[in-house]
Amino acid sequence: MTRDSRQSLRDLISDRYNELVRLLIPHAGSRSAAEDALQDTWVRLEAVARDKDIQNEKSYLLQTALNIIRGGMRTQRRRPTDLVGDDEMQAVQDDGPDPEQVAIARSELDALRTALAEMPLRRQKIFLAAWDEELPPQQIAERFDLSVRMINIELKQAREHCALRLQQNRKKILDFARGEENASRE
Repeated sequence: MTRDSRQSLRDLISDRYNELVRLLIPHAGSRSAAEDALQDTWVRLEAVARDKDIQNEKSYLLQTALNIIRGGMRTQRRRPTDLVGDDEMQAVQDDGPDPEQVAIARSELDALRTALAEMPLRRQKIFLAAWDEELPPQQIAERFDLSVRMINIELKQAREHCALRLQQNRKKILDFARGEENASRE
């Protein structure tokens, strides 16, 4: 494509801009997208091969703009979040836990595992039957050949032990957090 050909295409864009935009809107989805495609076409004219022979300049410009629009649509399908602005994305509330909450939950789970490991084996099994399997005390009593009263005593001691270890763990976390606050103030 010669310099004169490129200039002729640019002149066509300038002279018939509104008509070209109007023809592109149904394909682009909006006036703004059509205008962007036409602007990209203008820029792309510089990169077009110099020896290209163009028979119908208007058709050439429209086809180039349509290719730009299609390329943009493929990109948007690959990145659907680009269809939503940054403000809208930040307004979406994340109901999931934040990193601090995840760390605290993991710490509490570790403390619970430690507390469970510290219990006598029978108490561990009774506690897990109630907590993990969600069995009522009557069924647990039958499984372990113990009275319901004895199961309730074991469960109470297991809960108290776990609660104590969780409380100690939370205190450790709070002490650490307070230490971090004090260190950052200094």
